Amino acid sequence: MGTYAIGSLMMSKVVTELSTDSTEGHTGVHQPPEGGPDATTHTAQQVSAVLGFAVGIWEVAFGLLNFGEVLNVILSDMLISGFTTSVGFHVLTSQVKSLLGIPGIKSRYGPLKNIYTYIDIFSNIRQAKIAVVLISLVCIAMLVVNNEILKPRVQKYTKLPIPMELIVVVLGTVASYYGDFHGRYDVRVVGEVPTGLPSPSLPSFELLQDVLVTGLIIGVVGYTSSFSMAKIFSKRHGYTIDGTQEFYAHGASNVFGSFFSCGPIAASLSRSLIQEAVGSVTLLTAFISCVFILLILLFIGPLFETLPNCVLSSIIVVSLKGLFLQMKELKTLWALSRSDAFIWLATFGGSVILDIDYGLLVGVLASMLVLLLKSQRPTTACLGQIPNTDLYLDVSLYPQAVTLPGIRIFKFCGSLHFANAFSFKEKFFRKTGLEWVLSDASKKDSNAASIKDSNAPSAEDSNSSSVAKNSNGPATDSNARSTQDSNALVRDANTSAKDSNAVSVQNTNAIAVETEDVSSDVEINNDIKKSGHPNITQENDCSTRPGQVTAEEAKAIGVANTESADSLMGVTTNARRRTRRTSRDERNASMAAVIAVYDVEWAILELSGVSFVDVSGCKCLMQLHKDLKEVGITLCISGATDRVLEMLERCGTEKALGREHFFHSTHDAVTVIIRKVNSAA
Repeated sequence: MGTYAIGSLMMSKVVTELSTDSTEGHTGVHQPPEGGPDATTHTAQQVSAVLGFAVGIWEVAFGLLNFGEVLNVILSDMLISGFTTSVGFHVLTSQVKSLLGIPGIKSRYGPLKNIYTYIDIFSNIRQAKIAVVLISLVCIAMLVVNNEILKPRVQKYTKLPIPMELIVVVLGTVASYYGDFHGRYDVRVVGEVPTGLPSPSLPSFELLQDVLVTGLIIGVVGYTSSFSMAKIFSKRHGYTIDGTQEFYAHGASNVFGSFFSCGPIAASLSRSLIQEAVGSVTLLTAFISCVFILLILLFIGPLFETLPNCVLSSIIVVSLKGLFLQMKELKTLWALSRSDAFIWLATFGGSVILDIDYGLLVGVLASMLVLLLKSQRPTTACLGQIPNTDLYLDVSLYPQAVTLPGIRIFKFCGSLHFANAFSFKEKFFRKTGLEWVLSDASKKDSNAASIKDSNAPSAEDSNSSSVAKNSNGPATDSNARSTQDSNALVRDANTSAKDSNAVSVQNTNAIAVETEDVSSDVEINNDIKKSGHPNITQENDCSTRPGQVTAEEAKAIGVANTESADSLMGVTTNARRRTRRTSRDERNASMAAVIAVYDVEWAILELSGVSFVDVSGCKCLMQLHKDLKEVGITLCISGATDRVLEMLERCGTEKALGREHFFHSTHDAVTVIIRKVNSAA
């Protein structure tokens, strides 16, 4: 924990704007305090201290609000990987000018700052200093050789690593001191290192309102950076972290440090990676580091005044290797999940192209967008029974699963809310093959209007029906009789015919049936099955488009109760084909009718995979129940959790569907339905 590159870059902007001490700014131009010599002045330390206090207050507040758990959910592994990789890119960009020794590169702020920085670097590349480049190359070579060659071999014999970073710092300082790199080659060095500890003082609270927004941004970015590193290390070494506790720790550290002129602090990516690389495991490492820092501040600091800045930059750049290697994950993510790869690219691209704070916001929004889109496409399936078991599996995945006659089972996995209520209803009808329910509901009003207009003559439609020709007299108009029951519907009977013995069928969705009497239901069903009508469902098929039988003249029109030939679980089901028998006068009269035979009476909605239902979802279920009820199909609910059942009861959905139509499991629902069907037979 301590100063970190990204926080320092973000802090420098507000410090430059609010500090009023009579010193040279980052542009190298003398900036006197605004408002004249009598105006209140604030040093850079005072501004950074009050900024650290603001960051600490925000982080403590987030801890009290338990935002750690929220961010732990939002900050997915893909977002963290893309974010930390982009942070490494920002750190690398900030060190390039030191590695090359290019003078006069001013600091850039805001969106596209990396692009502008590299434009400045390449515009001034001729001003790079050869001595600085050589020192950087030597230091990087030593560190790479140690990490890639020496360290793996030494680890075979001892757990103590070679402190190559410390060796590089010492050698760089000694070489610069005796070689006078700063005086002879104009190599930038650390310079004066003040000794002693700062005395405690109150932050400049009059500046607090000016740094609150910046403190919020730095606090979120700093916490995200620290939490991301913590999650990476926890995965590598097998331990858990508490997001809320991290907020408290960061907030307390920032508030306490602000009373000692400290700026915002967080976990340093480079120092954390270096500590992991040298084998640090426990907090004893932090204690030893603090002891050495204390010795440097009190006594040893002046010895490092001749240390070249490019040496430190070389150590930082080499330590970023682990972050850049995370880019390999993108290839794997792209092959496994395009949505996860999209989150990674959005976070990385937003952070690198725009800025760290913008990139973090883009990553969070991308994660929310992916979650929203996934909620719109939950897992759905039409289930069938594995014979002689209580298992119900997806008929499209398991050929052994068979569809129960007269019953459709639809499984929905995911939350049912306002965002996916419409798609849920659409998928229900499509998966179960009941799309015609929607079309029938939409045509209901138009059919009612056409029946009302009984005085208007019937129009001949050559594309849909063939009317007997060579008429010797006027056509007899007959009003359409519509019978709607749970399994029978007479639709659009408004045709003309002269000869009662002539039967003509010209509809691809209809089946011509000519008969003098209806003796049994089995005969009607056998005729429909022989014709290959789509209403007769086959195994592993959930399509239930109603069959249509067209007859211009019939002495008997109706559908009687039929014993289904299919038998599952050793029980013979009854489709309960209902009938509307006409009188003898009606049998002798010539007329045309379309009979729709339905083979579905029950629809079971399995909600075992639903964890949440909102008010819109409850209304969607009630509307679904209403649509199915109008065509004689009963909706049942199975496997709903207690939380879902409580919401359904509060919204009135349970009352609308009927408490008797709720079951603990799908098998319970099927058993009760078969028992009711058999008792009704």
